[in-house]
Amino acid sequence: MDLLNKHEEQQGNGLSYELWKNFPVVESLALRDLNVGYGVYPDLVSFNTTSGGAATYTDSSSTIAQLTEAQGGVGGGIRVFNTADNEEASIQWCGGAGSPFRISNVAGEERELVFECRFRTDVITDAKAGFFIGLAEEGLAAANTITDAGALADKDAIGFHRLEGDGDTLDFVYQKAGQTAQTVKADWKTIAASTWYHVGLRYNATNKTVRAYFGTGDRTTAMRADDTNIVTSANIDAATFPNSEGLAPLVSCKNAHADDHNLDIGLIACGQAAIAAT
Repeated sequence: MDLLNKHEEQQGNGLSYELWKNFPVVESLALRDLNVGYGVYPDLVSFNTTSGGAATYTDSSSTIAQLTEAQGGVGGGIRVFNTADNEEASIQWCGGAGSPFRISNVAGEERELVFECRFRTDVITDAKAGFFIGLAEEGLAAANTITDAGALADKDAIGFHRLEGDGDTLDFVYQKAGQTAQTVKADWKTIAASTWYHVGLRYNATNKTVRAYFGTGDRTTAMRADDTNIVTSANIDAATFPNSEGLAPLVSCKNAHADDHNLDIGLIACGQAAIAAT
């Protein structure tokens, strides 16, 4: 009998084993068995803005389109592109109106959640461009999801924010609409231009914590949890966290300079364990 052991370094561009292990991935993302869980794992091989299961927003000089082979689109991917100062482009799955996911400590809603995105950017210079990758409330494929000053709009969100003036680093952040945005870790990870990375987060519904995950796209640095900078149960209890708020996967970027900027997405997925029927 052959025994296959699955190791992180054996994987290519797909879901990260360390992040998704022991989660019902097949039942939730492929079979869509609502008795087990639910999720989005969009097809980025044949994506287009009219049938990709997502809502998009682009300014006049911005585009969201399939990655070509020359751009590294083998296996699929999309490019979010801006070229003018203060212009932006955003894409939000679940149709832009749906928000099926939640991180909640409310009785009956405490369900495990996993989010992952594979991305690269061509610009990491200060004052060039900023972006956000994560989960946010519905309707954020819209103008000023990222403000001209580089901040996130005053909406429910949790994820990874590259501030336009913050060079080559990502921040791990969250915010509740109407409250002060919270930075779990400023300058959380350092990234290089034109290099693929994986970021993710996982909500543990048992101890009510959120851990962020990071790894390189070539798996040289395997996807691992940050066990230091954790969203704690006390954080989730506080008024500044989007506790029990509906969320959906969001990618948004905004230029801070009149130069071209690409943000490429090679994978995006979110799954949550089933919540009891109402």
